[in-house]
Amino acid sequence: MFERAIGCRWVFALNRDETGWIVRHKARLIAKGYSQRHDIDYEETYSPVASLNSIRAKFCDDGAIIEQCDVDIAFLYGGLDEAIFMELPQELMRIIEDDDEDIVCLLGKCLYGLRQASCVWNEMVDRHSKSMGFKPNEADPCVYTRDDNDQRCVVWLYVDDILIALRDQTWAYIEVVIKMFGQENPSRIPLDPSVHLTKDGEPKTDEEKTKMKSNPYRSLIGSLTYQTCGTRPHISVAVAKLNRILGNHGERHWNAGIKVGKYLLKTKNIGILYDGATRSELVDYSDAIWAESRSDRRSVSGMVVMMCGAPMV
Repeated sequence: MFERAIGCRWVFALNRDETGWIVRHKARLIAKGYSQRHDIDYEETYSPVASLNSIRAKFCDDGAIIEQCDVDIAFLYGGLDEAIFMELPQELMRIIEDDDEDIVCLLGKCLYGLRQASCVWNEMVDRHSKSMGFKPNEADPCVYTRDDNDQRCVVWLYVDDILIALRDQTWAYIEVVIKMFGQENPSRIPLDPSVHLTKDGEPKTDEEKTKMKSNPYRSLIGSLTYQTCGTRPHISVAVAKLNRILGNHGERHWNAGIKVGKYLLKTKNIGILYDGATRSELVDYSDAIWAESRSDRRSVSGMVVMMCGAPMV
């Protein structure tokens, strides 16, 4: 089969400190993976990631302390099984003699941009974890466990982000989100029961629409939704109501979203607490409200799965 070289390009970025000063210049050579051919330049591209449900289910009865880390330039560590040729960067070609202008390089390691880069990284981590005595979970292959006598270590892999738990806070995230939107006065409740979030609160005039477009409503609701999926499921009802008005929010919706954020700031020490002394069986609760939505009178249902005395799903 005729081999052809794929292209590449540079990506430049600046790292700044909290005052805006440049502290680091970054350059990364990216392969143009879109020109790769299946079954020639690559085969498998899929790489699994662990789910939040897995992390909660695995750690809830362990009494574990959890640490987080991320791997720099993770995709550059994996070796390639395929012979992939790549054109040299234009900056390098300028210093090559004219007689050698057709020179290309053979990749020995992965580069960002290759279609199989994530898959190769995951396979390498899997081999390395198993060589250290870790066993992947059958239901979630990105959760690894190692038992040494009465000590247990659990590793949770999400691409190049790693959680490590030993048996021996979401505070920072909440504070960053609240400060991002310029609202730091705490609130005692996530949503006032007397406030009804309907389409009646959408902006009517051009002036109101312009004002609301300047508010990062989608970013705010996205940050709150992330909290409900992680450690603050008790704000799910409030966030679900806010999610209904994403396309044309009004000032009432914006203020309600800010109030949920202020509540998180007030209760930043509250999270999910699993009691290992209780039975680790799954208990499912569900409920529904008939015609709850004031906008279209649709019914609303909800469910929660408890394990070791706290929500797991």
